[in-house]
Amino acid sequence: MAGICELFERTGTAMSERFCAYCRWYDGDDVCGSCRRNAPQPCTNDGQEEYQYFADWPTTFPEESCGEWADKNITPEQEERRELVRRFALAIVSTEYPRNQAVAAIWKFASDLADAEPKIG
Repeated sequence: MAGICELFERTGTAMSERFCAYCRWYDGDDVCGSCRRNAPQPCTNDGQEEYQYFADWPTTFPEESCGEWADKNITPEQEERRELVRRFALAIVSTEYPRNQAVAAIWKFASDLADAEPKIG
């Protein structure tokens, strides 16, 4: 299996690609690691070691990817805010918001809504 550096050289892809090596849940090096997105899964070692049944995280390779990928360079709070802005933008577009508005204006308005603090009392 090709190493991550060799894969990037061969395909010319950027580090922003959604590979395990750049995922928040990946725990490993440039050869092999494990995915910590979900709880460890039950495993068996067919009696070759002291413990026959145990739990372990799935083994992954740095150049693999999946639907649970999360950028390791942003915090969960930043990801939540990003998702909130996306939802506001979708809601704005699906309403009677003026159709002639520039896309940048819609994203700016959605971002302002996401930053608004609710007033209590």
